[in-house]
Amino acid sequence: MLSVKFGAQRGPAGDFLGFDARPAAVKTALAHAWTRLGTDHLDVYRPARLDPAVPIEDTIGAIAELVAGGYVRHIGLSEVARRPFGGRTRCTRSVDLQIEYSLLSRRPEEEILPPAASWASR
Repeated sequence: MLSVKFGAQRGPAGDFLGFDARPAAVKTALAHAWTRLGTDHLDVYRPARLDPAVPIEDTIGAIAELVAGGYVRHIGLSEVARRPFGGRTRCTRSVDLQIEYSLLSRRPEEEILPPAASWASR
């Protein structure tokens, strides 16, 4: 199974330049992932973080288009809060939710899992 995160922008020296989850960037990152991995599909494709400059509905909508086109099999989400479980994302199922759970981040399930379960059961 191939699962890929996208969005982090790096310079030639590996320095972090920012994050981009605009629909065009979602598709461009897919093309680069295919080249690096030598494949023509991905099983799970997810933004590494939410881009505060781009509505999550736009990012997920772009991935949904890739699913509909057969380029990606499933949508994943990473490092999300309650906000994404509404709007346009309601009509697009995610098969994978990756959340931080560590000594510094306790009990994320209280905020994230109930709305995710409710959203998934629709």
